[in-house]
Amino acid sequence: MSNPWLPAPSRPPDESAAPVRVIQPTGANAPQPSVTPPEASEQLPTWSPSTPSRVWVIGTHGGAGESTLAHLLGGTATGHRWPSGPDQPVVVLTARTHATGLRAAQLAMRAWAATETPHVRLLGLVLIADAPGRLPKPLAELAEILRGGVPHTWQLPWVDAYRLKVDVDDVPRPVRKILAEINSLIDTTN
Repeated sequence: MSNPWLPAPSRPPDESAAPVRVIQPTGANAPQPSVTPPEASEQLPTWSPSTPSRVWVIGTHGGAGESTLAHLLGGTATGHRWPSGPDQPVVVLTARTHATGLRAAQLAMRAWAATETPHVRLLGLVLIADAPGRLPKPLAELAEILRGGVPHTWQLPWVDAYRLKVDVDDVPRPVRKILAEINSLIDTTN
């Protein structure tokens, strides 16, 4: 039903078009050169990949889950390195939720914020549970602080089955929802 007091639209709206879901950033959306960079020895190295990828997954430390996340997203694990290229690679950082993992993520985030990394399009940080259950309070507080340092932060729950095999056809619902959001951001960024 149309309002008789308003002029009719010049053409009817396209009913077949899917609504575009805009995912608003929840943290820093761009580097902030006033941030003090970590020491050079604490920074991840860079490298120039020879082939493109829809998304590069950077594990901020060993055991960060970068291969698992890259597999789930259809992207490429970087081997704990920042990709460098002329086309501003789309990047997702990943870390485990233990103290070492969160501190490693913080260092990588500081390097990005201080413009010490190649020019990349950082979508955010994926925190992967290091154990079943809730995070201890000090780790939960540090994870909360990290959320403000990157555009988006996601927290994947513990998936016991991934200890044996990562099956992209059998992804638990909470993980599927997070992957869908990340994939939506990748698609709108590329």
